[in-house]
Amino acid sequence: MKSREEAAYRLRLAEGYIEEAEKLRDAKLWRACVGSYQLAVENACKAIVALFRPVIRTHEVSKLLLGLLAEEKFAENENQDIEKLADYARILGLKEHILTDYGDELTYKVPWEIYREEHAKRAMEIATDAVRIAEKFIEQK
Repeated sequence: MKSREEAAYRLRLAEGYIEEAEKLRDAKLWRACVGSYQLAVENACKAIVALFRPVIRTHEVSKLLLGLLAEEKFAENENQDIEKLADYARILGLKEHILTDYGDELTYKVPWEIYREEHAKRAMEIATDAVRIAEKFIEQK
């Protein structure tokens, strides 16, 4: 895929996961809601990564963004947003992805025993801001 096409594709995925998460939130399906928000953050970050290099299959996108920061790929005024996205990707990253799919295997809690409305609300705040940042960034490129 070409980088602009890949970025647009990833952004559409992120926006789709936000829409899906909102429906799941309305249905009070907290585990699935958080899982969709997690994928929204992941794809918002991958949309930005795609502008600079091929996107690898990973749920650890925070490291990809931090790598681009270290390589000074961004303008000075963009660094703060990219750092924020990297933080969002860390918060709703691989660990969250595993918990929403498998639960906590150490305590034998299945995902539906872990997630509540407050988890979905926090994930919503993070994911909607992550997608907003990615949309703004990609519009400017």
